[in-house]
Amino acid sequence: CLAEGNLRRVKAPTEHLAHADLAERDMTEADFEGANLQHANLKGASLELAKLADADLQSARLHGTNMVNAELQGANLAGVCAEDTNLTGACMNSAILKSATLL
Repeated sequence: CLAEGNLRRVKAPTEHLAHADLAERDMTEADFEGANLQHANLKGASLELAKLADADLQSARLHGTNMVNAELQGANLAGVCAEDTNLTGACMNSAILKSATLL
């Protein structure tokens, strides 16, 4: 379990993050590479410059999330709703976007 508060530049564990409530958290430059974030609540969080390559974000809640310049190569974004999410400069090479809503 990740403690409350600032998670800037954290190296997060790769398991046990499915369904995690990380809404409104500052995770700028955090390393979630390969992490299981299925169904996680990331609504309104800051993931600017975060490392999310090969992370599983399937059905995660990304509404209003800041993902500017995030590394999302190979990430599974299937079924996410990323309304009002800022993906400016995000690298999404080989990301899985099946049924994703990116508005």
